[in-house]
Amino acid sequence: MTAMLATREQLSFQEFLQLEAVAETKHEFVNGKVLTMAGASTDHNDIVINICAYLDQYFLELDDKYKVTGSDTMVYIEEYNRGRYPDITVVEGDYLHLEGHKGVITNPIMICEVLSSSTDNVDEVPKFDEYQTLTSFQEYVLVRQDKPYVKTYFREEEDLWRVKITEDMNASIHFRSIDLEMSMKRIYRKIEFA
Repeated sequence: MTAMLATREQLSFQEFLQLEAVAETKHEFVNGKVLTMAGASTDHNDIVINICAYLDQYFLELDDKYKVTGSDTMVYIEEYNRGRYPDITVVEGDYLHLEGHKGVITNPIMICEVLSSSTDNVDEVPKFDEYQTLTSFQEYVLVRQDKPYVKTYFREEEDLWRVKITEDMNASIHFRSIDLEMSMKRIYRKIEFA
């Protein structure tokens, strides 16, 4: 894919999806430009698995009222012409796929990103601004992997967000969009901080 992209300065989202389908690595789409995604640390992956497993078990008890998916599912933000791969995406009900593309959805209710030093400046502001334009989107969760720190944004009204930061390992996080408590110890299971 990289060789093909070298000859193109701008791509349509549809052209990007055709190339992404055969690419050996993942890329995000930012208004015609393609960004190569970096690999993740084992701590990053352990946190993602901890959260996904916990959510999936909870959703099973709710007869799958919600669905959780990992970082291989792209979220398309039409207003910004962006295709992003969040670490964790939750939808209520069924996935709304972009027409003809089973790997691209448009209806997240909650998105979670595990922060790293190379992504936290993009994950916190630009991506949050983009996700807010999705009418289904209600909650954004940012999790640091280098220390106990979870920041949640919950949409209380169209343009009003409640922000909460939790750093206490004995506390729990309330995911308000799905009405679920998850302990910090469960989020950070297997993680050893320096």
